[in-house]
Amino acid sequence: RGMMYYRRALMLQSFLERRTLGVSIPTTQGFEFSPEARAQADLKFTYVVSCQIYGQQKQQKKPEAADIALLLKR
Repeated sequence: RGMMYYRRALMLQSFLERRTLGVSIPTTQGFEFSPEARAQADLKFTYVVSCQIYGQQKQQKKPEAADIALLLKR
């Protein structure tokens, strides 16, 4: 449940950032339905979950952890 609140907060943040970039949106009502806000939140949400998995793989010294570490450095 906590991660879903985090995703919702990311959606609201993305929605508000678009508004400050000059996109005229009169209210925050309905930000959950914005396709742009949903896409941006999904990208960040996926990254957070991936990092959690990376931490587990790194502790277990799995080869996948080295691949992810290389991607994180780029």
